[in-house]
Amino acid sequence: MGFRCVVGEDPVIWTSDSSAVAKLNGIIIPLQSKGGGTYATPGKTMTIRNVDDPDWRGGA
Repeated sequence: MGFRCVVGEDPVIWTSDSSAVAKLNGIIIPLQSKGGGTYATPGKTMTIRNVDDPDWRGGA
């Protein structure tokens, strides 16, 4: 699964069904799956969405 990094958004480096890894301010942060494309760690929650939607703001 690939991801696009958008200015102002947190980059996701890797995901699986149970966890994900993100890079925040240069620090690698492990995240646990909460289901439905949502991953969290204390103080941070991310939801990953499909970017195939034509209304997605990929050029933002």
